[in-house]
Amino acid sequence: MARSTALISPSLAPLLATAGSGVAIVPVQAFERWLASLSAHTRRAYTADLANLATRCGVSDHDLVTQLVKAGPAWTNAVLDAWLTEMKSEQLSTATRTRRLSSAKALIRFLRLVGVITWTIDIRSERVEHADMAGPSAEQMRALLVRIDDMPDGEMRARTKALVLLMGVSGLRISESLGITVPDDLDLQQSRIKIIGKGHSAATWVTLPTMVCEALAHWLTRRGLRPGALFTRLDNGESEHQPLHHTSVYRQLMRLGHAIDKKLAVRPHGLRHRAVTAALDATGGDVRRVMKFSRHKSVTTVLRYDDERRGEQIAGEVADLVAKSV
Repeated sequence: MARSTALISPSLAPLLATAGSGVAIVPVQAFERWLASLSAHTRRAYTADLANLATRCGVSDHDLVTQLVKAGPAWTNAVLDAWLTEMKSEQLSTATRTRRLSSAKALIRFLRLVGVITWTIDIRSERVEHADMAGPSAEQMRALLVRIDDMPDGEMRARTKALVLLMGVSGLRISESLGITVPDDLDLQQSRIKIIGKGHSAATWVTLPTMVCEALAHWLTRRGLRPGALFTRLDNGESEHQPLHHTSVYRQLMRLGHAIDKKLAVRPHGLRHRAVTAALDATGGDVRRVMKFSRHKSVTTVLRYDDERRGEQIAGEVADLVAKSV
């Protein structure tokens, strides 16, 4: 039977043709393939992290990949260790340092997977402490919502409140929230939205509480029902109605947090952390139910949230038991 040329891939066919011929995969091409395989949100994050390393090294992103491949494992470990040392001296958070290092390690893993390199790196990620992950307390969350309600711009107020409630009450990730589209992913009559969760390729429906539905409905009255991203930019000009970028959300949340307390750093994932912790409090630590709510793949992750929530209390209880034994 004749082979259909319509199915021949312009990228797969040449790749297979060179297999076993001794033709090496060019590092830059592998780098581009790696980026293309990532979700839009992950691609932005990894690109920004690697750009930070490239800038510090005085090279372009592509040159960075090429030079790391040539450098080998020992020198790559040394470069990454120096990178971490610089970030520590700049007092960047453990979470930021760990995330940036994870981006570099993910690239190295892919380069090894496709045969560009045969080695790996040994540098270990730091443990992210609770202080780096913690979201706002219940009192701070209430203060944040009051601050949002006081915003003079009606459109900005409606958009911000809907986003904050999606993350801080329904526990959505920032990428999940910004990935919602109109009208396909909305079913407010059934109090639900459709999202593509982290690590999933198929969309799933998430049921929303009344207060979140009301906030979304209010934002829609401001946004309108035109098809596209649910959360859009509010600029006047060509960029108006374009999808909202996660960095804009991050900056706005930080400003709102600092307006409440100079030491309060409100981050998108901190709001999700707050929602998961509040869910554990509300259910009396029912990890199985909360895992359904948070959509974590591993119960270990939810247990870590529970340990952070009750760690000091548990330690005190055990200390009392030990004291009674003396």
